[in-house]
Amino acid sequence: MNKTEPAVQRVVLMPGLWTSGYFMTFLARAMRKAGFAVSIFSCPYVRCSVESNMDALHRLIDTFEGQPFSIVAHSLGGLLALRTLEQYQPSHFKRLVLLGSPIAGSEAARSFGSFGLGRIMLGHSFDILSRGVNVTGDFDISQIAGCKAEGLGRRVAKLEKLNDGGVSVSETKAPWLKDHLVLNESHAGLLFSPRVAEHTVNYLKSGNFNFSGQVFHKARKEQVCSLG
Repeated sequence: MNKTEPAVQRVVLMPGLWTSGYFMTFLARAMRKAGFAVSIFSCPYVRCSVESNMDALHRLIDTFEGQPFSIVAHSLGGLLALRTLEQYQPSHFKRLVLLGSPIAGSEAARSFGSFGLGRIMLGHSFDILSRGVNVTGDFDISQIAGCKAEGLGRRVAKLEKLNDGGVSVSETKAPWLKDHLVLNESHAGLLFSPRVAEHTVNYLKSGNFNFSGQVFHKARKEQVCSLG
């Protein structure tokens, strides 16, 4: 840690589509236990525009008054975080850990939004979910994806073999990611997994997941999915 940084660093937790800050409770507890000060940012993805939600997130970041902060964001929350970083370029931003965010665009969203009710339920989130987000700035960003195919997304779209039930693993990849880890978790399960929380804390503190390759780790009994 840089000597000019405060002993307690802040992390912003961002839930995904159709969820609230309540779903971040497990991760919030893990972050606080690891010594982080936690803010939970929840916004009306469906009802309000991406731009208005970006502005609300930026206003929250402004309240940190230049103190270093990181972000942990699930699914759609990660896309909003990326757009906000690109737009406002906060100098005191440290790291972003994405959890199952379809940065390359979501086939499930495109399929679900192709009919009337689905498009209404997605609201203002449809475009950003369908297209994904590209990053041109120099940011420290990594992603944890899931490969346990349990979720509604696979019922409304033809996802690739490796998916978390809502997002295909390939949709979570981009060349600008610093690191990418695939664990045997479902899309929702990423929010309640002790190992996801552990790897996230490791990354926020050290800049890496402390986990090497697609292997079976006997000591921790962790199974990551084979990408071969």
